[in-house]
Amino acid sequence: MGRRGTPAPGVVAAAFAGARRACYAAHDSLTLRRAIGERLSAALRPTAWSLAVTDPATGLVVHRATDAVPSSLSRSYLFTVYPDEEATRLVDMAQARTPTLTTKSPAVSDLLDGAGFAHRLLAAFSVGNTLYGAGWVMRERGARPFDDGETRLVRRLAPHVGRALRHASLIEAALAAPTSAPSFADAAPESPGVLMFDARGTAVVRTDAAVAILDDLADDERSRSDVPGALGGVLAQLRWRHAHASRDPESSLGGTLRARGRSGRWYTLHASLTEPGAAGDSVTVVVLAPTPRPPTASGLVSRYGLSARESDVLLRVARGESTKELVAALGISAYTVQDYVSRASEKLGVRGRRELVARLFRDAFGDGVP
Repeated sequence: MGRRGTPAPGVVAAAFAGARRACYAAHDSLTLRRAIGERLSAALRPTAWSLAVTDPATGLVVHRATDAVPSSLSRSYLFTVYPDEEATRLVDMAQARTPTLTTKSPAVSDLLDGAGFAHRLLAAFSVGNTLYGAGWVMRERGARPFDDGETRLVRRLAPHVGRALRHASLIEAALAAPTSAPSFADAAPESPGVLMFDARGTAVVRTDAAVAILDDLADDERSRSDVPGALGGVLAQLRWRHAHASRDPESSLGGTLRARGRSGRWYTLHASLTEPGAAGDSVTVVVLAPTPRPPTASGLVSRYGLSARESDVLLRVARGESTKELVAALGISAYTVQDYVSRASEKLGVRGRRELVARLFRDAFGDGVP
């Protein structure tokens, strides 16, 4: 696959156009990443690829969509290379407005070589200097390196992907709708789970609740592994904080990350490191707990100066709740519901519910890339 020659210009142009259209099609994050991966594959012809959502506050991986990436490579990368150097590298790329990188550190080269890969194109998907996602496109040993034209393709597409990932996160947070069948949502765990890893990264304790939560947090099912991006992300944060503890003695030495499962439920993952035992080894403890996270539209509605109640009503309208449902849920009259909708509509400059919801979604994509 990777041994083929450079694709024709028409193939590259079609891949860019198709991926760019996907970025503005109001897809959820996973559908978006699958669409982009498929279109880039047509032009880049990689051996394997991975597209991840990252936490904009920390740069940590939250969820991955991958194709042909070995589970062993994912585990080693998320547990070692990513926390030690790649997370910082991606954040630096975002801040420097440098969306692509083909060079590799010795640690990355060794890891990829051990998995049979020789070439890697790294992409940072950001808005301004904030990282919202990352991409890895790889080719096997014996394949040609990524050339300037292929790198240019990803570099041109990166701003669109960054904005699309940000918009998808805003819309998903606002709507907070379950993404899987009700039967799965009903089976999602209600109690916290616990994981414990020894110094070699082997799980020595894994409670039933933890297994259920990890299943809910699992990455794209086509590339399922035992290391969801959210778990790798919180462990990366833990390692980074311990490695840099001397710089800020007052900072926390634990790792914390919030992530949304396929059931639509939110979880808080907290990682900590025990005191070293007699042999000098520490145990990593991760607590995974269901977390009430009411939907918030701060990213969508704060610019309009809405009140808390107006924002609440706005979100419920966006979810498709009727006036009758709003009355029952909020304990207010139908007249009051309409008053809140009218006031919010006036602030947004629209008329009626249909325009109100359309404005939210249009504004989410209104600062598109030229």
